[in-house]
Amino acid sequence: MSGDAKKGGEAKGKKAPTKFEKMQAELEGYFASWVEIVQPLNPFRITPAVAKPVEPEPGLFSGFKKITKGNSGLAVEELRIRLAGFGGILPGTEFDDALLGAVKRFEKDVMGRGATGQVDMDFAKALDAFAAAHPLSFTKKLKCPCGTCGGFGKGRHKDEYTSKYAASKNEAGHKYEYPGIHRSLLWACRSLIHYGSVIHKDKIRFMAFSSGYRCHDDNKLHVDPKTKKARSSTNHMGKAVDLNFESKVGDKWVRDPSKAQTSTDADAMRQIAQDKLGAQVSWNSTDKFALEPGGKGAGHAPTWVHMDVRTWNRDALDDHYFVQNLIDLDGTPMATLLVRPGSFE
Repeated sequence: MSGDAKKGGEAKGKKAPTKFEKMQAELEGYFASWVEIVQPLNPFRITPAVAKPVEPEPGLFSGFKKITKGNSGLAVEELRIRLAGFGGILPGTEFDDALLGAVKRFEKDVMGRGATGQVDMDFAKALDAFAAAHPLSFTKKLKCPCGTCGGFGKGRHKDEYTSKYAASKNEAGHKYEYPGIHRSLLWACRSLIHYGSVIHKDKIRFMAFSSGYRCHDDNKLHVDPKTKKARSSTNHMGKAVDLNFESKVGDKWVRDPSKAQTSTDADAMRQIAQDKLGAQVSWNSTDKFALEPGGKGAGHAPTWVHMDVRTWNRDALDDHYFVQNLIDLDGTPMATLLVRPGSFE
């Protein structure tokens, strides 16, 4: 038999790849096209470079399941963290009614599509784009300013409480320095910033965090001139952040705490947090984002927005939910989790 005839016979007898084999080949090609993470050379860059998946071809993942109510697993846990600011859902691994509501809110308020309650590739890419559109810098106010703890405490005093809360073991008095800031809280800040930019477009916008982590060493540096006592609050040990907003006056963006407008802006953003994030003013209910009230007085936030998770249950405050950098905050792209075997079931 000639060489050409032999080759022709092999080609003719070769089996066509199965649907699974085609899908597997597409996946291998997709992951092979990823870009390596490169350490930026620009010393003035605020956030590190993060590898993003190459835009998938139309229909590439049409054979994969969508994440829907009843699913569970890592991908679902990530959804609950990243969608915390769309109704105020807590961390967990189950796709329940609360997460269903959050998915529908994101579809309507961010994607601008009808509410399906399903996490498909379009949803996953939109959620990844949402994070990219709202980068948060960990190089400034989110880190503790004490100069000794490294930015996020030293892990001291777990399960120890201030004398006021020793009996009740209320989280308000938990002296533990959590290992970072809660991811759900920071993702919820992204939602608050987003809603502010839409509802008060060209009127109010996010300016910067005014306070993030504050460890015990930092507390010692702040002494009340009247009582001569050091600050003892534990709220900012990973469970709270303060946000500043500014107003547009003419063609300039302005923030002046001495002006009534700044207080009005803070009140407007607090209202958005209640309406869209399901937050409460004060700490009367459990498992909800909490806001310090506006106005003057101890424990008030007259010209800024304070938001925390101190009323959340202990499971929702597990150490693995706290982060110290943007890469860990963002996590694995949702588009990747959607196609990664074993990420949900």
